[in-house]
Amino acid sequence: MTNYRQFVEFQDLSDEEKPWVTLQYPKSIHTREGIKSVVDTFDITISDQNMPNNRKINTNDNIHISLGSVTTPSSVDFDGIVSDISLKETIDTRTWKIKGTNRFEYLFGYQRPTAFTATTAFSAVSGLIAQTNDANIGGNPDWVPIGWDSNNDVTTKTINFYRQYKPVHEHIEELSSDDYTGAGQFIYYIDKNNNFIWKARPTTSSATLEEGVDFFKDDAKKTKFDIVNAAIIHGGNDFNGAPVFRFVINARSVGKLGFKWKYFQDIKLAEILKAQQGAGPTKTLPFGDETLYSGGNAQLRTDLDEAIKSKWKPIIDKLGVPRWKVTIDIRGTTEHVLGDIYTIKSNTLGWSDGKKLRLVERSQFFDINGWKTSLVFEDDEDTAISDL
Repeated sequence: MTNYRQFVEFQDLSDEEKPWVTLQYPKSIHTREGIKSVVDTFDITISDQNMPNNRKINTNDNIHISLGSVTTPSSVDFDGIVSDISLKETIDTRTWKIKGTNRFEYLFGYQRPTAFTATTAFSAVSGLIAQTNDANIGGNPDWVPIGWDSNNDVTTKTINFYRQYKPVHEHIEELSSDDYTGAGQFIYYIDKNNNFIWKARPTTSSATLEEGVDFFKDDAKKTKFDIVNAAIIHGGNDFNGAPVFRFVINARSVGKLGFKWKYFQDIKLAEILKAQQGAGPTKTLPFGDETLYSGGNAQLRTDLDEAIKSKWKPIIDKLGVPRWKVTIDIRGTTEHVLGDIYTIKSNTLGWSDGKKLRLVERSQFFDINGWKTSLVFEDDEDTAISDL
């Protein structure tokens, strides 16, 4: 049996030589990582008797947490910065609690203006990462720069992006939207190799997790997160280049929960209708040839209106109701990829054929009971409509 263990060390910045010091036998370790716009965190509990002699952990010290199957794991799975230290004393024990954040995400609080002209979201985001690294070189020379993953998705939509002073993470969040990627909402996070991951949300299942085989405990509930019961759909442009919009509403959901609006682009609908009658775009007619479409431009707009309703009414009906959020506890592992879709098979939940859910959060727990990984899945917009 593999003997998995945790290895924790901190950098004593109060010492001129800034040595790395091992924290021996922590009582528990909890790390939390996710793809939502929140800072990843760590939480370490250690007995006072196991604190290093002549060393004191201070706020802003660096923390490395490694998870592996060797005495001294070579890869750092969580690189953090200490933000809070507390000591709890009882009659017979003294226990330290050390908390902090992912160091690289902490750096994204760095504020700067941006000016990107005639570029792409891919180039703008990678540029922001480089600028963040440059800004923090002098702050702590021991900090390793944020890496840009070579497998990050490349976008081609040409954009201009000018913003006043804001935290870098706010710029990245905006640049990750469909308005700038042209390829849907992107997800982003720091992986265990300290690389910045930036990619389009996967739309197909990457693996199956089966109850009784891959996991033995789950906590499932329906929640009201991200409900969409009223939408504005952009179905594309008519022959004159004018956009066609339509409102789609789940009236029952609106009556219970009020309006929860969202805007969707589905501009391919117009091109599909034009292509069906051979009236698609040409070099001289970029929006298509009206004379080739039966009924002309007016009929196209009518047909497109109906196409939007036919496709999007079932989608909004499904998005307008509470959806699943599931937490699964499994044996310790770092294999599951944040942002990916997984097929969850559970007879207990009635999902014998599998339910597709997106992995949005991953937590690691180390204590006297061993290593446990907790995975949080959500039924987001893509997974909710995948079976329609």
